[in-house]
Amino acid sequence: MQLTNHFDGYTKEQEKAIYQALKEAGLKADADWDRILFVISTTMVDLCEGASVPGAVAYVSTKKEQLDDFIAALGNVRQTYEELGERYQWHLDDQLGPPGHRLNLLEALDSALTAAQLAATKPNPHVHIQETGTARNHAMRLAVTSLLAIFEKTTGIKPTVYFNQHAADGYNGSCYKFIVACLAPVRLVARKQLGSNILSEYKKWNRAITASDLDKDKVTIVTMQSVEYREEKWTLRFDELEGCLPLDKSNFGAICGLYRGDLDEWMGQKIALCVDHSGSIQILAPIRKSTKSPPAA
Repeated sequence: MQLTNHFDGYTKEQEKAIYQALKEAGLKADADWDRILFVISTTMVDLCEGASVPGAVAYVSTKKEQLDDFIAALGNVRQTYEELGERYQWHLDDQLGPPGHRLNLLEALDSALTAAQLAATKPNPHVHIQETGTARNHAMRLAVTSLLAIFEKTTGIKPTVYFNQHAADGYNGSCYKFIVACLAPVRLVARKQLGSNILSEYKKWNRAITASDLDKDKVTIVTMQSVEYREEKWTLRFDELEGCLPLDKSNFGAICGLYRGDLDEWMGQKIALCVDHSGSIQILAPIRKSTKSPPAA
């Protein structure tokens, strides 16, 4: 089977297979199948486009080098502009606007330089960030984690994937058939490698976040992605970290104190994680810059 990043949607037969897999697993009686199918289809289409569009997936080291080069280039342009002297600067500025409304190229360059420097220090919400691997591998990772969340929400059943030598392709689990039905037509990886890829991503998704995942010397600001009730505990997932963080009473209460008890309101909000003296993860309010003016001297 030829691999491709192009995916326009499922056929009727493929939709039927996805529905059947969910139904066999335990689709909720009040589940909105049309809505579920729409979410699955659009998620897969978007991820495939992201795996093929240049720049949609970013590697931290590469993007840092590119931004550093861009900042250096802007600095060189600014220096060259200053070396031209006032009269040529006026002449260039004349070309940037109609008579009487001349723009200042030096100010524009300074603004661009400041913007580039800020962009180099902030996460880019328009791309998927990854450390290693190809864009296709990253799309596969996001696809599996998205489908795990969809399965849990639409069935109320904890997703599981595990190796099973007696199964047809060597893998099984509560959500395995559903994920295969969704991903096989997308062809991000070869069919014979699909099971091992699903299991690998499931293990990352299912692991608990520990103190070793954080920098012990400073707080880590994270964005809450989802909250789930699993194994008699609330667990959080974050945009910036793989795995889930089980919440003890103290941490659950800390978030309620920050964002109240409406769990839907937590999504997209930021919290700070730190490691205390005992090696446990504690949740704090994120540090915000004050908007108040400093007191008069």
